[in-house]
Amino acid sequence: MKFYLFSLTTAVFLLFGFWACDSLDEEAIKANNSLAQEIYPVLHPDGFLIYPNGAVHSPDGELLGYYENGSIFSVDGILLIENIDKKHLNAYNPAGFIIDENLQVFQNGEMVGKMDAEGNIILNNGAIYSVYGEMLQPPTTIDPNFPVDPNLPIIHSSSSIVPPVVHSSSSTTPPVVHSSSSTTPPVVRSSSSTTPPVVRSSSSATPPNNGDGNNTGSCPTLNPTGSSQQGWASRYWDCCKPHCAWTGNTSNPCKTCDQNHNEIGLDGQSGCEGGNSFVCLSHAPYAVCDKISYGFAAVPAELGGQCGKCFLLTFDGTGQHGTNANHRAIKGKQMVVMVSNIGGDVQSGQFDIMIPGGGVGLFDGCSRQWGVSNDKMGAQYGGLLTDCENSLGYNASKEQYKSCLEQKCRSLFSDSKLKQGLDGCLWHANWLEAANNPKFTYQEVACPAELVSKYASTKK
Repeated sequence: MKFYLFSLTTAVFLLFGFWACDSLDEEAIKANNSLAQEIYPVLHPDGFLIYPNGAVHSPDGELLGYYENGSIFSVDGILLIENIDKKHLNAYNPAGFIIDENLQVFQNGEMVGKMDAEGNIILNNGAIYSVYGEMLQPPTTIDPNFPVDPNLPIIHSSSSIVPPVVHSSSSTTPPVVHSSSSTTPPVVRSSSSTTPPVVRSSSSATPPNNGDGNNTGSCPTLNPTGSSQQGWASRYWDCCKPHCAWTGNTSNPCKTCDQNHNEIGLDGQSGCEGGNSFVCLSHAPYAVCDKISYGFAAVPAELGGQCGKCFLLTFDGTGQHGTNANHRAIKGKQMVVMVSNIGGDVQSGQFDIMIPGGGVGLFDGCSRQWGVSNDKMGAQYGGLLTDCENSLGYNASKEQYKSCLEQKCRSLFSDSKLKQGLDGCLWHANWLEAANNPKFTYQEVACPAELVSKYASTKK
């Protein structure tokens, strides 16, 4: 998931929690593992920030709903997620640091410091960050064993407003929305409760792939329904168990796999929380012909009810954050994405496409599942392509970006057990022409049978 600056009200709410705990001494820290949760919000894997007063926000400060009795409800009282145990969630500092129950501070999966009794983040390199996420003291040493992002934002706040606690307008139990999504974008990681229609095919076999992300098979006929809307794509792949793989979130659960990429039952804990349930590599995108691809995506959390629903994206040749030759090269291409995840930080009209090597965001389950070092996976937000843009600049040629991305894909997925990950990464370099955050129009479409086969759990 990507990191967003907190709103002023969100930052000040952190100060409110800090005021209640500022008198605790060092012994109190050792005796009270919940100190971080008393000062900071906790971060749910689907991108929700749950504050001590029950308010639920997105990482950019937008009020999404409220937390009550182990469940998250929308502002309208609709049940979004249930069976949440806050004790097993980590606290979140607005500079992007994760704080565990022992007050250890992590970034990019590395333990980089600790939290003191006042809620300040004390890093191993000497830097200190406040509860607002602002740097109070720059690094005093350089320790290669504890890399810290030098571009962490500095946040200043002058507001005294505390985010409100949202209460439901009804005393009855809110209806359960069987959701179909979740998200996590790169730097630049959804909305009906009905079961999506399925396009029946005489074969559910996946078309052969050339090994470079392209495919020369015949193109299927697609019949989208409803009005066309404007949207754009981000990308992610964090290896975490998807939102739609939890039976409490949907009646149409998707597959989840173990560390060895074998499908397993749906009751396991997420690999991003110490368990053995990860996303399946078979959810990597692939081309079915030169003009059409299939894949999976996360959608906005507040819409809900879209697990297993499909959308047709028609790329218009432009980019959400600027247009170059890579975007123009995919004009007219189409992609069918099936919703398998949701995210509190995904915007309306945004689809966070699952692309191996697309960036892990806040949760890195890939280092563990794939057995690779974190530094090989590229930028935390944006992944391998963002690494290429950082090294080549933003005025390189189309072929330079594609070549750079392809080399990084082959380096990351050199293990033959990760062949599906390699194919999905090369798909980004070749079929999608290494386009960064492309724009498109989108419509709902009947789900192709082969996508349904890749999605649907056989371990219900």
